[in-house]
Amino acid sequence: IQTTGSHTGGIAGILRSSGITHAEFQGSITTAGHFAGGIAGYVYGSRQTISKVRFQGQLTATNPSSTVGFGGIIGGLSGGHTGTDSPFCPGGCFPATTRITAQDKVQKGFATSNRNFHLSRALVNGAIKGGSKTGGIVGHVFGPRLKENTHSPEIRQQIQLVRNNAQVTGTSFVGGLMGYLQGGHIHSSENTGLVEGDSAVGSLVGSMRASSRLNDSVASGHVTVKTHAGGGMVGEVALLQAEIDQIQSVLWKSHTFLTIERVLSTADVTKGPEATAVAAGVGLLHSDRTGLAFAK
Repeated sequence: IQTTGSHTGGIAGILRSSGITHAEFQGSITTAGHFAGGIAGYVYGSRQTISKVRFQGQLTATNPSSTVGFGGIIGGLSGGHTGTDSPFCPGGCFPATTRITAQDKVQKGFATSNRNFHLSRALVNGAIKGGSKTGGIVGHVFGPRLKENTHSPEIRQQIQLVRNNAQVTGTSFVGGLMGYLQGGHIHSSENTGLVEGDSAVGSLVGSMRASSRLNDSVASGHVTVKTHAGGGMVGEVALLQAEIDQIQSVLWKSHTFLTIERVLSTADVTKGPEATAVAAGVGLLHSDRTGLAFAK
């Protein structure tokens, strides 16, 4: 597949309200656009399942300096919202002035039952070469939890039992599993592929943000970071007030947390001559507010 457009996938370009199971794509995908994946370019995830899928081949950005969202399985993943664009989920979020009512939950895709998206039993082999927010499994994950009251459900992107063996190369926010993770839960997963990037580079996740969790996973894919924030587990962990405010303005209320638990890394981390914030675990851990939880 060769294209200059965005939202490119080996099986689906944009996936809404439907799942994929028992599927495989073998071959090469080359694009100059945003959001490209070996299985799906962009997924608006809501009560969907993608499982037992495999990508084997080459996924390449022709202009990595200006592209966003490349992943061996999914390029971009958001929480199934509709409405106007936002920096976090292009084409997929509510306007900042919208309050989500009970009627909205039905009409706009927020039912009162479990709305989780599930990605499981995914395997990637080959090479992923993208720009910003590039991951062996998913490039860009945005799916913060929505809790209007104590009785409302949680909306989260559940990623489990996935494995990446591909070499992953990008610019910023580059991870063996996820490039950029905000509002998702990764567990029981593994990366063995080499990971290389300029900044925020991790063997499992490039950058973890508000409302995210990583647990019970293993990293052995070696990491090379050229300039800043490289880690054998996660490149950077950040809980920033400005981002939290943006999330809450879009989704009205969102529980904010960030944890890493029971994660093992045997990955070597190689840094460039002038690289800073490099560690075997998390390269950079920072917050401009209280409430950052990091569990060993």
